[in-house]
Amino acid sequence: MNSITIQAVAFDLDGLMFNTEELYEIVGRRIVERRGRSLDSELVTQMMGRQANVAVPIMLEWYGFTDTVED
Repeated sequence: MNSITIQAVAFDLDGLMFNTEELYEIVGRRIVERRGRSLDSELVTQMMGRQANVAVPIMLEWYGFTDTVED
């Protein structure tokens, strides 16, 4: 059996390697527009940097949507 020694692991926690914030905003915009609303830039500011399980409830409350995170 061959063994592989892991030499290094990279974590991209701040978007340095992958621009996930742009994708995050695109997805948020689609969710809101499908419900007939526009994505508010102040809301985007409040959601940025937060995990989805924290950010999505903020968005749902902001617009008064009755969906749940699981939806």
